[in-house]
Amino acid sequence: MNDSISIKQAVELLEQDGLLVGYDCPPQLLDHRFSHLSYSSADVTPDTFFICKGAAFKEEYLRNAIAKGAGVYLAQSLYEGVDCPHILVSDIRKAMSLVSIAFYQKAYRNFRVVGLTGTKGKTTTTHMIKSVLEAAGKKVGMIGTNGIYYMGRHKETANTTPESYELQKTFREFLDAGCDTALMEVSSQGLMMDR
Repeated sequence: MNDSISIKQAVELLEQDGLLVGYDCPPQLLDHRFSHLSYSSADVTPDTFFICKGAAFKEEYLRNAIAKGAGVYLAQSLYEGVDCPHILVSDIRKAMSLVSIAFYQKAYRNFRVVGLTGTKGKTTTTHMIKSVLEAAGKKVGMIGTNGIYYMGRHKETANTTPESYELQKTFREFLDAGCDTALMEVSSQGLMMDR
């Protein structure tokens, strides 16, 4: 299954959710499907749908992304000095989450997702639940403070609850690896930041 999203699909999704402020795109590009999604100019490849996220985001990051092949940008502010198709939204964090879910084709719907939140004990509790589920024959992917674990693999993560883009990408990896359950620590910060 090829993960992708078009400008038209993103515009319709964001408009439906009340987040769309406006967009500017040549008609012939509306249905083009972008094969890469990123919010880091260091991660941009040709044919990237680029997300301008964060309070410290600078126009130079967007310019770098376009130079590397970003074909459209999603932002909360218009970068008037940049000539590139764009979609403007009222809340970039919520928009990033919706676009990420659509890009990865709602991978999370293909398995059970269990989230744990609280002040203390999330990591210990998720590891205990993972052991119980695996003993019952489940194929578990786990996301939390100690990283991402699935099917004998381990990856580091910067946050207990990753950014929405990374979370949806991880769900796709879980699905592709054959997981039937996703277990995750849900931090208060993750909830507050619409991850």
